[in-house]
Amino acid sequence: MSNDSQANRIELEESFPFLSSIVLSGAVTFNDIQTALSDDETILLYIVGSKRAFVFAIRTAGISLFRLNVEPSSLLRNVNTVTQSIRLMRTDLPADIAHKLYSDLIRPVESKVADVKHLLIVTHGPLSLLPFTIPWSQKDHSRAKIGT
Repeated sequence: MSNDSQANRIELEESFPFLSSIVLSGAVTFNDIQTALSDDETILLYIVGSKRAFVFAIRTAGISLFRLNVEPSSLLRNVNTVTQSIRLMRTDLPADIAHKLYSDLIRPVESKVADVKHLLIVTHGPLSLLPFTIPWSQKDHSRAKIGT
């Protein structure tokens, strides 16, 4: 693990002692997960608390831990805006919010997922309500629609 990843791991352990004890406990080790992955797969494991948010990028070649540069309360507001649009069966998603979520959640790990065919996303809490299949990249900005 790089120095940044090690510092993020310490911060993760301090910020989320119970959750990190489960994730880092070794019941199922990262090595076990890596062994189960193929070279064209990556797992993104998101952990969002009241003050900080992190994402693990797990590949056969290694594990990276990133602290997301986002205020969790802002992130959750944006998730709620998107999920409310979906619940109300609106066909137009708020493109600016979708792009902000992309910037907050995916852009920090783009280099880790750019060449993968299969991306597995593991979330908890409110992020579990977010459909990661929404069109939210810059390229899809003008077409941010669902159900059409």
